[in-house]
Amino acid sequence: MKRSIRRLCTLGVWILMPTVVAAQGTTGSISGTVTDPQKAVVPGVTILVQQVETGAERTLVSDEHGRYTVLNLSPGPYKISATLAGFRSVIRDQLTVTIGKDLLVDIEMGLGGLKEEVTVAGETSNVSLGSTTSGGVVTTRQISELPLNGRSFMQLATLQPGVITSRGTAKDFTGGFGSTQLAIGGARPEQTGYLMDGTNIADISDKAPSSLSGVLLGVDTVQEFSVQTHGYSAEFGRAAGGVMSTVTKSGTNQMRGSLFEFHRGDGLDSRNYFATGDLPPFQRDQFGGTVGGPILTSKLFYFGAYEQLRERNAVTQHARLPNALAHQGIVPNANGVPVNVGVHATTRPYLDLLFPIPDGVDFGDGTAELVHSHQDPTDEHFGVVKFDYNLGRKDTLMVRWSRDDSKTVLSQSHPDFFEHTTTNTRYFTMQDQHLFSGNLLNMLRFAANRTARTDDLLPTIDIPTSLYFSTDPQWDYFDVASPTLADTIHQTTESSERGTSFEVPASLVSGTTYYTILRVTGGATDWIPLPGTVTAC
Repeated sequence: MKRSIRRLCTLGVWILMPTVVAAQGTTGSISGTVTDPQKAVVPGVTILVQQVETGAERTLVSDEHGRYTVLNLSPGPYKISATLAGFRSVIRDQLTVTIGKDLLVDIEMGLGGLKEEVTVAGETSNVSLGSTTSGGVVTTRQISELPLNGRSFMQLATLQPGVITSRGTAKDFTGGFGSTQLAIGGARPEQTGYLMDGTNIADISDKAPSSLSGVLLGVDTVQEFSVQTHGYSAEFGRAAGGVMSTVTKSGTNQMRGSLFEFHRGDGLDSRNYFATGDLPPFQRDQFGGTVGGPILTSKLFYFGAYEQLRERNAVTQHARLPNALAHQGIVPNANGVPVNVGVHATTRPYLDLLFPIPDGVDFGDGTAELVHSHQDPTDEHFGVVKFDYNLGRKDTLMVRWSRDDSKTVLSQSHPDFFEHTTTNTRYFTMQDQHLFSGNLLNMLRFAANRTARTDDLLPTIDIPTSLYFSTDPQWDYFDVASPTLADTIHQTTESSERGTSFEVPASLVSGTTYYTILRVTGGATDWIPLPGTVTAC
């Protein structure tokens, strides 16, 4: 009977001190100064900022020094309108906001009537004067146009200085299954923070989310993401190495979508330099699509995406097993002379059933090599659903749910056993943003994540119950180094981990000061450990 252990991993409530910042981890900002032709500042100018694709608007007035700042703007194209009696209206168009960056847009207003209008396209500065954060932003164009092996957008993070893939966690049941584990500035992968739409998406081991395919799917769902290597503000707790922040796409007033299919096969690959013979069979297909648009024009939007990965990879395994003479009880002694030591009656059924006779190279010590090939299948399903609701100029609401399921069957060196592994992740985030005034807004988020993994080693043959050591028919295997060595056949219990976490961050932005007024986090983990394993919190 399986044993289950539950632990409460974290539970905390923090009220933090204010931090001066230029922009949030999932949003950007626009700031600047309004002047007249003589470069004198112009206070009291009404500034209207509009998101071009969704129609969302924000209104504020320049202060006594002619300055204005618009915080917490979602990434995308914007335009600004500036109006004041006695001056010509000015429109700044073709402005692009990116996450974690402050877009500097100065406005010069000439004398004239309100009906006179001046439009200026582009001509902005991307220098963030109010930020000391080091890092960079990977834009939508880079994500869609740069080639990605396996379509894992996290590979683009390594374009930033100081960011590398941690090879030490290439495949680890408790720490990821591929190239998604990032080390920033020499820190451990566990010290890298991973955010999606402002909430934590780290896995059970507090490492990057990953799947059995070794990639992080959903490249077509990412608007853009930023990598902050150091110098980031206190709002990004839990991350001593760096922070990777991702923003998912949203629907717009124009309905749009895409369909795709990416194929890779052995017919397109070249032979490894050290390989001999024909190429091993290999096939990978990734297909899916996205769709987004309005439910209510300029009010309610939807976005959805689905992607599936199918990979079939032929793997050649090498096993060292007792040879035909060893099955008869004949093994060489220390001088290499064959001696009939016999086979114990208790051992005979295990030897005959669990150790097939090898037909490869004989090592001269009672063992020989068995070479066998198998096709290791990997399947993954990924999906995202997101809704954005503009309740007015003061309130916006966002709800996003994503799911990723993967499974694989891996052949082992022993031909009679295969490793069956599955992963399941669920991410739910809800965000409400309320604007009290042009310089004061509140943001409240709620996130709930669910991660589950199972790992089991199963035989490909029928094992009689008379050979079981317990009522739980789980088996392990071992390679024989020499028939003279005393080894033990092990039985194992299925390894399973299930973790649930939640997060409730609340923040207040006043002018250029960011206050984390409340942050509640918690979670619980259930898992079934291997026999003899001591698990402690």
